[in-house]
Amino acid sequence: MQQPWVNSYPSAVPTVIGPDAYPSLVALLAEICTPFSTKRAFGSFGTYLTYAALDRQAEAFAAYLQRRLHVPPGDRVALMLPNLLQYPVALLGVLRCGGEYEPALYRARIKAPAERCSSKGYRYLRTHARRARRSARDDFAEGDCHPRGG
Repeated sequence: MQQPWVNSYPSAVPTVIGPDAYPSLVALLAEICTPFSTKRAFGSFGTYLTYAALDRQAEAFAAYLQRRLHVPPGDRVALMLPNLLQYPVALLGVLRCGGEYEPALYRARIKAPAERCSSKGYRYLRTHARRARRSARDDFAEGDCHPRGG
């Protein structure tokens, strides 16, 4: 198979990686966040997130999921976010807490988050706060698809 993009790789970047080198994406990111802590991991509209900031914020979000929402390992967590810097933070946070990441279309209309969660098998649906306020349901915490206190 032809891979024309390989021609643009810097000489130190391998063209093939061992897929079994890391047991998970979390392990890979844990290893690269330290040596590249000051490097830019993601950028959007002139704002950048360093690997150190990604690591710190993802850890905080994982703690929120575990301690505040009581997400046990294996629970499905859907993310309904636009392409913002918060997306990789939330994604890594879900994986760090042991949750199963599920993408949810941001442009999809959600009139009842509870119905969307149950029909898709999600226990939690994390969305942008502005989007949550537009939801027709008020028995769900802003941005989370789980009963209040649940």
